[in-house]
Parts: sequence; C-alpha cells; structure tokens
Amino acid sequence: MKSYRWIIGWMLAMGCSLQLLGQAMVAPIGTGRLAQLMRQAELYLLAKDYSKALKYYDKALRMRPAYSAARRGKGACFEMMGRYPEAAAQYEAILADNPNFSKSLYFDLARVHYRLGNYVRALALLEEFEAFSQSGEALFADQSPKEQEYLRACYEQLPEQLRLVQVAIDMSQFQRVKVVRNLGPGINTVADEYFPWVSQDGRTMYYTARLDAADDEDIFVARYTAKGWSAGKPIGGVVQTPLNEGMTSFLRDGSRVYFTACQRPEVLGPCDLWQAWLQGDQLREVGPVTGYVNSSDWESQAAISCDGGTLYFASTREGGFGGADLYVCHRLPDGRWGKPQNLGPTINTEGDEEAPYLTPDGKVLYFSSDGHPGLGEQDLFMSRLGADGTWSKPMNLGEPINSGARELGIFITADGLQAFFASDRTGGYGGMDIYHFVLPEALLADPITFVEGYVLDSVLRVPVACMVQVAGRPPVEAGPDGRFFLCAPADSEVKISVQVDDYYRYERTFYIPKWDNIHYFPIEVLLEPTFQLPKVAPTVHVDYIERSEDVEVERFELLFGFDQATLTPEAQRRLDGFLNQMLDGRQIVSIEIVGYTDDAGDVVYNLRLSERRARAVAVHLKRRGLRVDQVYMEGKGAARNHRPRWANRRVEVVVRWRPTDESG
Repeated sequence: MKSYRWIIGWMLAMGCSLQLLGQAMVAPIGTGRLAQLMRQAELYLLAKDYSKALKYYDKALRMRPAYSAARRGKGACFEMMGRYPEAAAQYEAILADNPNFSKSLYFDLARVHYRLGNYVRALALLEEFEAFSQSGEALFADQSPKEQEYLRACYEQLPEQLRLVQVAIDMSQFQRVKVVRNLGPGINTVADEYFPWVSQDGRTMYYTARLDAADDEDIFVARYTAKGWSAGKPIGGVVQTPLNEGMTSFLRDGSRVYFTACQRPEVLGPCDLWQAWLQGDQLREVGPVTGYVNSSDWESQAAISCDGGTLYFASTREGGFGGADLYVCHRLPDGRWGKPQNLGPTINTEGDEEAPYLTPDGKVLYFSSDGHPGLGEQDLFMSRLGADGTWSKPMNLGEPINSGARELGIFITADGLQAFFASDRTGGYGGMDIYHFVLPEALLADPITFVEGYVLDSVLRVPVACMVQVAGRPPVEAGPDGRFFLCAPADSEVKISVQVDDYYRYERTFYIPKWDNIHYFPIEVLLEPTFQLPKVAPTVHVDYIERSEDVEVERFELLFGFDQATLTPEAQRRLDGFLNQMLDGRQIVSIEIVGYTDDAGDVVYNLRLSERRARAVAVHLKRRGLRVDQVYMEGKGAARNHRPRWANRRVEVVVRWRPTDESG
C-alpha cells in the first residue's frame, strides 16, 4: 500500500470543507465548536499524535454521533496505530449507516480487512469499489478535489491490490492442506509414475509410467475399488507401442483423448501431440492432432479446455524463453488447431515450464516449473487469467504440496475438492510417485456444471443430428446419437435454440444448477415435427389448431419444490420474463401447460399434484390477461425419463406463436 499521506490529506480537506456528510448533503457547519474540534483532530493526525487526535474525534462524535467524517478520522487513527479491528469497526459502521458517504472508503476498508487476513471480505470490497468506477460521481456525497485526487491514486493501485488479495486467498486455501498422501503400492512402484488424469466419477485413473530408465513410457490405467486403487495396467490397444506414449488429457465430455506420442514415423519432431476417439473402453481413430500444433521440435503434455476449443501444451520450439515453454492455440472453424502463441515471460522463464492443467472455468492455469522461485528441483505453480486476457504472476503452491524434491503434473477433480500430482520426494516407493490431497473447499475456480444434452424427436423419441445454438457462445454439434455437451456456469440460465428441417423452431431457456459432475447434468431438447403422428386424445379438450409454416414454438420450464404446487416469487419473476418476451410483437396461437411430478408418490396422488402445478401456472397466465381459450392444461403425473427426481418436479410451458404485422 502507498503512504497514508493520502488519507491525512483527505482528512484535512474534509475538515476544511466544514460539511456534514450524512445520507444527503446538509448545510455547512461554519466556524462553530464542531468545526474547531475537527480541525484540532486533523492537526494531531498530521502530526502523527494519534492518541490526541482520537480524543478530539470522540468529542466531535459526542456532539454529532452521525458525523461520518469524524468516524472516518477515528478509523484512520486506529489504522495508523495498527489497531486494525477497531479501524474496521469504524469504517464498517460508516458503510452501514451511510454507504454513499465516500467511494474511497470501500478501498480503505478493503485494505484494513486485508491486513486482518479477511481476504474474502477485502476482495468483495475491492470489487465493489471497481464497480463504482463505472457509476456517476453523483452517487457519493464527497465531491471534493482531494477526494478525487485520492481516488485517482486508489484506482492506480487497484489492479495490484486485487491481485494481492486473490493471491492471499489462493495461498490461504493451499495452506489449509495438511496431509499429502501417497496413493500406495497399487499404483506406485519402484519405477516412475506421473501425469495422473482421473475420470468424472473418480473411479478410473490414467497415468504415465516408465518401468526403468531403459524402458519406454507407457500409458497405464487403474480402477478404484473398495480396497483402494488397483494395480495399474498398460492401456494397450492402438495407443500403446514399443515407443514412448505419455500424459493423457480427456475432453470433459469423454469423447476424445489427447496424449503424447514419440518417435513414430508420422511424428514431426521427437514427440508430438496425438488424439484418439473414445468409444466405450476402446480408443479408436488414433493420429496426430491437425493444424499448426506439431513442429520439428518437441511438443508434449496437452491440456484441453472444458469446451474443447482451446489447447495448452509444452514445446521446445524456437522463439521461446528457455527450455520448454507453455503455448496456447485455438480450434479453427474447420476443426484444425490454429497457430500456437507463447504464453509470454510472465509464465515462461529461462528454465522449463511444462505439464499444464486448466480448470473447467478456463480461468486458472496450473503447471510445473524449475524457472520460477521454488522449494526444490521443480515445483507446482498456479496463475489466474485476468479480465484483460493476460495471466497473473505465478504463485508457488507451497508446502506441503511442493517440497525440496521434484513435483510434476497436477490434476484436479471436477468438483474441485481433490487433486493428484507426482513427486519423487523421500518416503515414496521409488522414482516419481503419484500423491493425493483434499481441499476443504472447492479449489479456486468458478463452479462449472457439465451438461449432457440430447436432441430428440418429441413424438418418436429418436435422436436428431443438428447444430445447437447456445446464446453467447459458439454453436455445438449434436451427433448422430443426438448428444451434445456444454460447460456452463453453475446456477445460471442457458438459452438454447435449434432450427432444423422438418421441425418447428425450438427455443428454450434451461436453468443449470450447481452439480457435483460425477455424472453429467441431463437436459432434453424435444423437437416438434411439422408433421405429427396421431396422438391419444388429451384429458382436457383442446380446439384443433391449424398449423402453418409461419408458426414458431418456444418452450419454458419451471421447477417446483418437493410436494409443492404454488409459484414462488422467483418462479413468478422467471415466468413473467418469459411471457414479456412472448407478448412482444407476437401473436400467440396457443399455450400448452403440462405438469409433472417425480415418482415418489402413488399414481393418483402424482396425477393430482401435476394438475395442481399446471393449474397454478394457468391461473397466473389468466391474471396476466391471456384469453382462457388459448390455454391447454394437463397434468401427466410422474415423468418417466432419466432425469434426477428434483428435475421432474416441473411444469412445461409450450407457446406457439407467429409474428404480428407490426413486427414484420
């Protein structure tokens, strides 16, 4: 932090301004007793006689208890005396009573909480302060030149302070790791085992092993049982050869694996990055990755982003900063990989940087390095991706994860709670062994939910191959089995649309909850064919609606609590948002409301509960002014699908509409 002279100058300016800042500006106090007390307090503050300054601020507060300027001066005295809890109490009291008193106070309070070790609170305050930079100055009472000068200094410091607080949060998280455990003799041997990768359900581990110094590297696989990890076995098949293969990285959707292949006839350099498609337990269609990744130099150790669009890897190609450097490239529209870019001198050094791992949110990069300051031969580091697209200065993960030996190749499970890495520290079984540790909280990344969707014909329930449009991101492909995959922020909404021949346009917003990712979060995209097979007559009569090519179909879903059939305020808000969109320049042809339950109750009870849920939505639509004869309502009882129970406690709203003449 810079010198406190900024605070002292600001405080003096506040005293000279003779203004009482409360919830709103009030008349100047003038030259009365309160102004005299404030001047005297600030003179002692400038003289660094904080004890006497406190006495005068206390006198001012006895005269005017709501005087925020005096309270801030008192907090500044405590802060400069190192009495940080008392300083925080004064600053917090101002924000509680008068949040618009001063913009810079948020920065000052963040500084105090940082010194107290309250890093999460400090980060929240700095983020609030940063957000205020986008708002008009009129929100805050203090408009003095000294305040503006101080604010400029705060904004200059802000990026570094944000980084320091985030590093402190990260370090405190790792320092809470108390035990690093060797996985034992099932996997580890007297040889080298390293580069672990664990499946979504935590039951399968792929890793690289070399039986002795003269042997080639192979990819091994082990299973987790009630007795722990089984003995690893070579993966075999088309991947394994008498030459070197190593470090596997799977796409999160489980369809493809990237690995290092060396000395094969098709390899351009000593080692290249290769890929294979995973079908069941078998790897097929093995070959080099396409595009500009591989060169005549060494390329190895791929890390793929959650959506499969970004690839990180290590290479010794020309133009780097030292030995092995980390590079990134992006997938081109034709599926090939674009030109790699060096991650630059913040990440890469004159030494070796290798074994990258990217968190599912794409914002945290882990890697091994012997070029950054460390504890031993090679340590594990992490870096965060900033809002400007640059990586932060790497942070050493520290003990007990790093040691005086060599640490290599971290992997973090999908829930962010467990990690695996390799080390040749003392106490192992020989060479590099694979170790494991548990974190008390999710590891340093924003929660991501792995979404597995299927596009199906709503009548025949057969898959439909198509492109799925996802709002705000590139389209994804649903293959011949109708399957597509998304990495979505947890507790968010994702808008999906599909336009394919022989089906009405589909558009729907799905709520994506926080998920453990042991299994994928399932969604179904049910396309309504323009020609439908005859259906069984519904229990509620619906007038026949003549279909035409200009009719559009959109779907919306509301979830209910267990055994609940009333709309919560949040559900009403979401439903109203959907209706407002539908009623804007559109002619509603019909609305179908279909209620469902889980399978917990008996058939009759579930049918009635599903009808009550559908009726609650229909009543809300009627109150919005929609004609009753537009609405078809039905309760279908317990839903029969592969969804989890809670996802079946729902009502589906299907709206058929066409544009009005006014909307064109």
